[in-house]
Amino acid sequence: LPALVGGWGPARRVVFNKAEMERIAFDEPDGHLSNLFKGRLFRIHVGKWIEECVVEDVSVHPVEQELYFVRFRRHVPGKITTVPIPVSISGLWGCPGYRSGGHVDLAMPTIECECVGERIPPPFIVDVTQLRLESPYSKITLEDLRHQLPEDGTTRFARHYSLDTEVVMCYDPKSVPEVPLPPDWQDPNFDRRGGRYHLTYTGFWPKQ
Repeated sequence: LPALVGGWGPARRVVFNKAEMERIAFDEPDGHLSNLFKGRLFRIHVGKWIEECVVEDVSVHPVEQELYFVRFRRHVPGKITTVPIPVSISGLWGCPGYRSGGHVDLAMPTIECECVGERIPPPFIVDVTQLRLESPYSKITLEDLRHQLPEDGTTRFARHYSLDTEVVMCYDPKSVPEVPLPPDWQDPNFDRRGGRYHLTYTGFWPKQ
């Protein structure tokens, strides 16, 4: 698997064991690219040098669990590295709003954080056991997660957020009116560099 390490120094080209890297990138049997793949710190050992990096970009098959290319960016303590930290929900079965028939929506599967310390913080765990069904909806915001940031101040939420940004919401799905998509809407999941993917099965001909 070809890869490139850049940022804060000379660019280095490296090659990884593809199967080993794909086991890290796809942590579910039939899942998409893991959010944790871009939200963790990698320590790359090549020869006599060691690079501490985060994943900046990745080229991946749109359907199959296959990586084509990974671009890493060095993480240097004292310099800002913006990392999308994953978010997980805890206590869903004990959530009063969920048990009352509400829908619990994870609005932010990742939260961009600016890190300057030696470590990247772990994923955020959102406890929803106190989330109730309210009108129009109840919510958990970034303000409610501030206590999970490192106490040494080396990580903060990205500055383009406001602390009232909603991370998790609970609402009655029947109260949300259905709105049709605009005529010119296109699914962004089929966008790629240089065009759009065709909706077809891999290996079949002709292209549909």
